[in-house]
Amino acid sequence: MKTPLVLERKLSADEEAFLAYRSTNPHIFKNKVISYFFEQKQHIQLFGKLLTEPSIEINDELEQAFRRFYFNIRFTKYLSSLVQYADIDFHRACRRNAVRNPLIFDRGRDEAGEMGYGELLISLSSQSETEEIGKVYCDPADFQSSIENPNLFSAFTALTQKQKVVITLAYAAGIMDTDIACAMKVTQQAITKTRITALRKMKGSLKSQDEGICSRKGIC
Repeated sequence: MKTPLVLERKLSADEEAFLAYRSTNPHIFKNKVISYFFEQKQHIQLFGKLLTEPSIEINDELEQAFRRFYFNIRFTKYLSSLVQYADIDFHRACRRNAVRNPLIFDRGRDEAGEMGYGELLISLSSQSETEEIGKVYCDPADFQSSIENPNLFSAFTALTQKQKVVITLAYAAGIMDTDIACAMKVTQQAITKTRITALRKMKGSLKSQDEGICSRKGIC
């Protein structure tokens, strides 16, 4: 497990208590959620303080910190699912539109009727077919217009253009951070940071909208 403790400096009593507890109970820290929770220094110190100076107040404070941490994990997962479902709805809408509005190839473009309008369109666009498909799946504007959930649409709209591009490529096109970084000529860490920042921004926007609805209905 990774830990933010800097071993070059002298550890506090709380940090030493935490390290001692972890060494004697390694099975507890095999849980990924618990492991990630204690990657934050303030959580380590709070748990160590509970070990050295046990009290109901410290126990409640640690419990509240874990609840907030776990809520953030679940909400981020929920937000990712919303983006994924928006992408699914977008592709369903594209398929419905293709079925309802099929191309008609039987009308000739000239008196000889050697080639119809449909065939002409295909022949002219065959060289750029790959790029056109890329636009459909990777253009943030197209993806944004496909979002039917009004709250998610508003949250996505509030992002910067760079954040919209990264979210679209990551969740609508299913492209890995490393590949996005290569295409945008930046580091993978920069793309990951942009994606996480965008998700947090959307999370805050959705949470604010939910609180506003609760306040208006008087149920909060």
